[in-house]
Amino acid sequence: MLRQYARAGGTVLIIEQTPEGFFLHSLPKDGLEGDSWHQSAKDARDQAERQFCATEWADVPSDVTNFRAYAREISN
Repeated sequence: MLRQYARAGGTVLIIEQTPEGFFLHSLPKDGLEGDSWHQSAKDARDQAERQFCATEWADVPSDVTNFRAYAREISN
């Protein structure tokens, strides 16, 4: 399953593939978390680029089980 992240200012964005589709999670350092459903990873990346100006993506390490904790870790 695909899991990628990008940083945009104080927000970490994670795309997570699930059986239902792709979720774009926005995890700001300070503030309200959000997510949105997308039909493809490309659609999720396009939304992240439009909304957050996120363009550089990397894979979330395969051993990460809690992406919220991971987002907090890499946002520092």
